[in-house]
Amino acid sequence: MITGKLIPQQLAFLFVDSKSNRNEVKAKKALDALVYVGKLEEIKSGDMFWHDLAKYYANVYGNEIAELKNAHVLLLNAHLAYKSGNYVEAQKLFASSKKSFDKSKNYTESYLCDYWIGSSFFYLSQIGKNQLIFESLASICEKENYKWLLSLSYARFRNSFSSTNQVSKALKYAKKSLALAIQIQDEVGIQKISSQIAEEYQTTGRFEESIRYLNILLKYNQEGLKWLDYETLSTVFYKQKFNETAFLYAKEGLGKA
Repeated sequence: MITGKLIPQQLAFLFVDSKSNRNEVKAKKALDALVYVGKLEEIKSGDMFWHDLAKYYANVYGNEIAELKNAHVLLLNAHLAYKSGNYVEAQKLFASSKKSFDKSKNYTESYLCDYWIGSSFFYLSQIGKNQLIFESLASICEKENYKWLLSLSYARFRNSFSSTNQVSKALKYAKKSLALAIQIQDEVGIQKISSQIAEEYQTTGRFEESIRYLNILLKYNQEGLKWLDYETLSTVFYKQKFNETAFLYAKEGLGKA
């Protein structure tokens, strides 16, 4: 998730930092850029998430900057804990960040915290809490037309159902996530979820479907497949007794590992 799609949030960080340092010129440039990105996403796909974030910061009051700065510091520390695999600490920090955003009435970034809190619960094997959070978040995203965050939420549903071997439900939410990713032209999301769908079909023996989704992945990935995708293709062809083809894909995959 930490990709170019979060550049607008980096602009929000820059705006708050600049306001904290009383650099109004830099703050205005960051806000103007954030407003522009929000309009682009709205025009391109009808996604209102970054538009609403820009609208919030365009109307923020000076006395809220300190609380927002605290929320951002907590959020950055939470990401560091998450990336290091310390999901207990990450969940606590994301929750503290969310509390600060809520106090500032910045509900847009608060919803992002919900996403990360739910994700932390998944890696802590607390699937019940994970699903409750994403059920609530998906409902909000549907109402507010937050397509990007909704796509991510559906992808997390897929992970939850896949981890409990509920393949049909996993595929259902994966396809919903993919449809939204294609609609909003989220190429990173398209590649990730199409690869997961292909893997899901491969493990259940539906090889033609697996290849179909790997073809979607190739369409959006100019740098070629990852080793895991080659492994999926190799398995697909091996199961269908195309041993030489399977060997070639396996060999190619080793070069990507």
